Amino acid sequence: MIGDGVTDDTEALREALATHRVVDLGGPAKTYLITGVLTLDQAAARLVTGRGATIRAGAAGLTVLDLVTSGHTIEGLVVQGGTGIVVRGAGVRIRSCAFDGLESTGVRVEAGGERVVVSRCAFRSCGEFAVAVQGARFATVAGNEIRDGGALRFGPGSTALSCRDNTIINASGIVVSGGRRGSITGNTITGGSGDAIVSEASEALVIAGNTVSGGSGVTVTGASAGLTIRGNTFRDVRHGVRLADTGGSVRGVLITGNTIVQPTVAGIAGAVSTGQIAGLLIAGNSIDVLAKGTNGVALTGVDSSQIRDNRVYRPAGDAIRLDAGTMIQVAGNTVRDAGYPGAIADGVSVNSSDRVFLRDNLAYGGRHAVALAAATNATVAGTRWRSADPSGIQDQAEQAVLLDNAVLTGCRIMALGDSITDGMDRTRPGAYRKVLRQLLVGANYSVDFVGTRYNRAGDLPDPDHQGYEGKKITDLDVRVEAALRATVPHVVLLHIGTNDVSDLTLPVATLEQQLGVLLDRIHGIDAAIDLFVAKIIDRPVNATIIAKIKDYNAAVQRVADARAAKGRRIHVVDMYPVVTVAAGDYDDGTHPNDQGYAKMAQKWFDALVAVPGALSAR
Repeated sequence: MIGDGVTDDTEALREALATHRVVDLGGPAKTYLITGVLTLDQAAARLVTGRGATIRAGAAGLTVLDLVTSGHTIEGLVVQGGTGIVVRGAGVRIRSCAFDGLESTGVRVEAGGERVVVSRCAFRSCGEFAVAVQGARFATVAGNEIRDGGALRFGPGSTALSCRDNTIINASGIVVSGGRRGSITGNTITGGSGDAIVSEASEALVIAGNTVSGGSGVTVTGASAGLTIRGNTFRDVRHGVRLADTGGSVRGVLITGNTIVQPTVAGIAGAVSTGQIAGLLIAGNSIDVLAKGTNGVALTGVDSSQIRDNRVYRPAGDAIRLDAGTMIQVAGNTVRDAGYPGAIADGVSVNSSDRVFLRDNLAYGGRHAVALAAATNATVAGTRWRSADPSGIQDQAEQAVLLDNAVLTGCRIMALGDSITDGMDRTRPGAYRKVLRQLLVGANYSVDFVGTRYNRAGDLPDPDHQGYEGKKITDLDVRVEAALRATVPHVVLLHIGTNDVSDLTLPVATLEQQLGVLLDRIHGIDAAIDLFVAKIIDRPVNATIIAKIKDYNAAVQRVADARAAKGRRIHVVDMYPVVTVAAGDYDDGTHPNDQGYAKMAQKWFDALVAVPGALSAR
């Protein structure tokens, strides 16, 4: 074997593979040109190690390696041109290889290739697929990186497949067509324009823990049954999950615990054309439409299904929309700002449907909490709302039953400030607000945290807030008017100044003046707001900052006292001694940990209940 990239090494490689059980191709300095297929059909398994050596197909359409028999291992090989490796035998391992610019497929596993593992390989610009499994059982495709061109396909008869922890960039995605039993887990798929994951006429697949950005998320079509789609994250996609009965009915699909952010059409959608979509469970999903798309959940012609315990945030249209459905239960969902930004759509919209049961749903904002149009035998029970139409429920149905539905009348609270108020999804989502809400609800106060911002992470029953990471007093001043007008709070909890005092170019006198302007702006929008202003918690990074915080807190007291003396509804809350280093209350010297936030929550709670009427229903 010469390996100079010019000499035809076909026969030399064939001889080496036929006579040696271990073939070392010599490392990255070696490039082997071949003009005929290299076949491994020996009974004894071979180990072919490239250590970065390249085999290049010298003719169009040429298969580089054809693994006819079982047990072979191919590792560290670079393959260029033609079709890379065809696997026909069982127990083959292909690992740490690279496939670059192939005309067709990187690795093709035929029906006899059981228990084949393709792992830690890199695929670049494969013309058809990076890996194609055609009817093989127990195939594993794991930890590979795929860029551009084709990605992964599991064809009819593929059983007990495992597709996990692959990274797919600007490629075609993962397709399972006619597969049975298997899992697609932990993959990251970005930059594609088509469907990231497709289940076509497949059964008993688990699609879990994948991250998709761009294109569309999971599409389920044609005679698919028993699928579980859970715990995935979809960002900037057309749909998070789409179901269509093209080619056969879709039955028994569980769609649970997914996070869907900014879908441009709908978070979860299903539409019947000629077959049937039935037996869906859509539960526990968080769908942040953020006015990019129309609906959180949109189902047409679906029957015998449940939509429950989902959170839908700011769709441009109806948050949950049912058309021509039968026997659908919609229960325990929380929807916010349907029809955003104009409140021109409804929380749950039911159209031309029969036997729909709506129970214990909660709607903030939007036009109606529930709108029934041409629906028959509908039941709406336990709905709570704060919507543009105070009646909450638009009933244009036949024989609808309405039970125990009521408008929310509690106190609206805006938490206003910087990252200490936000908590941030990556650290302590919800900050002090989560525990404060627990304290208030536990004391039988009816409250609703409001704001135009929203924590997506964490188990937060009420994630709205007005906290801005890294912002100062003047940043809030230019943002607060729009936020107040959009949410109309009764109470504002203000903790601001940490980023200001950390800027040593800003004297306390300037901060005092800026804080006064901010307080005046808040009460200029609504003088009835009970405004609770915090003396900020310590930032124990150095003596200069600590001293400046103490001076700033004194200024907070002066600014608040001057306005309270004029009859303003302003109350000072001294947070400074609440969170301390000595007690282990900090994450990083700036932000509290859970213990510190719990202490802040208790301090806010004590201040709120001490002011008569501050928490009263309005």
